[in-house]
Amino acid sequence: MIRVLFAVGLMLTLSACVGGDEPVPMNTIESLAGTWQQIDGKGRVRFYRDESVKLTMPDEHPPLRVLSVLEVIKDDKVGFSIGDRWQGPVHVRLSKDGDTLTLVFPDEHNPEGKSVRFVRAKTN
Repeated sequence: MIRVLFAVGLMLTLSACVGGDEPVPMNTIESLAGTWQQIDGKGRVRFYRDESVKLTMPDEHPPLRVLSVLEVIKDDKVGFSIGDRWQGPVHVRLSKDGDTLTLVFPDEHNPEGKSVRFVRAKTN
């Protein structure tokens, strides 16, 4: 019983922390939803309508597999955290035509970040 009360208390505390965050606009979520394939690599990123993100980049050393949450970062830009692998969030930039997606990873050697481009994956 004590474990259940502790778990409920922890969930309420976490939801209170998240509750103040600015929500990602629904039109942004709809534009990103689906699977994207890296243009010059084997990476894939999938955006879900519940704001979750799954990123897989097997070409990285060590390979990168991340589950995260899409969020508004600053200046109405969206991105997601990739834990302690890099310092800072990954910024998500969708082209105006919606055909390509660029993920901008933090890069200590380049203040502009490391850009990785994706196209929408073809469905069978």
